[in-house]
Amino acid sequence: MLVSGLYGYNSVGAAIESLDDQGNDAMLLAASHGHHMLVIFLAKCGSDFNHRNHAGKTVWDFALEQKDAKMMMVRQQHI
Repeated sequence: MLVSGLYGYNSVGAAIESLDDQGNDAMLLAASHGHHMLVIFLAKCGSDFNHRNHAGKTVWDFALEQKDAKMMMVRQQHI
């Protein structure tokens, strides 16, 4: 998955920009669950920190809601 992730696809061939039914991409899902290292990895693969889901939320919004200071730092360092 690491090699395929670098090309923007996961092991089943889905693009990192793929969205679920709520408009969440992989980075939003990782951020909403506090997976800091996965967010960093996805950022290096080209995922967009500014993507908004159908509710209008971004990585920053999830970090603020959860009071996740580390996620806020990750976002600031990788934009």
